[in-house]
Amino acid sequence: FEEASIAYNMPSQRLLPEGTDVAAFTRALEAVVDRHEVLRTVFRQNGSGEIRQVIKTREALGIHVEHYQRLDGQSAGAMLQGDMFRPFDLSEGPLLRMKLVSVPGEGLIFYFNLHHIIGDGWSMDVLERDVMAYYTSFTEGVPFALPELRIQYRDYACWQSERMSSGDL
Repeated sequence: FEEASIAYNMPSQRLLPEGTDVAAFTRALEAVVDRHEVLRTVFRQNGSGEIRQVIKTREALGIHVEHYQRLDGQSAGAMLQGDMFRPFDLSEGPLLRMKLVSVPGEGLIFYFNLHHIIGDGWSMDVLERDVMAYYTSFTEGVPFALPELRIQYRDYACWQSERMSSGDL
């Protein structure tokens, strides 16, 4: 893979309903990043020249939600467009960028961009479901915890690697 390629960027944005609690939504995003190891992953070459998944904390990677207040539509669009074409560094990360942009008269835009190596279309549905579950819990003040994940991305990657080296495929 060419590390500086933007072909694997997966930008998306959602217009959030008016009255969205920004603090609770931010907490929900952070909870989901903490829950899913793959969102906190980088890929580095080891001493043998093999690429390995390295899982870090959200804080160590500097994953946070950037907040932009009261941008006009043109400025917001230009900023988000610029991020869509910004490459990810697979070895340093983070491989996920998130922004909340307040545009007067239009509402609150949630923008995110992730590298395809850590997600796909199917996983976007899972992440969205988890974010909304946490958000609902935080805004309603109801204690909530999603069940612990039985498997993480690294488990699946190990299984695939074992199958490929076993001759089954």
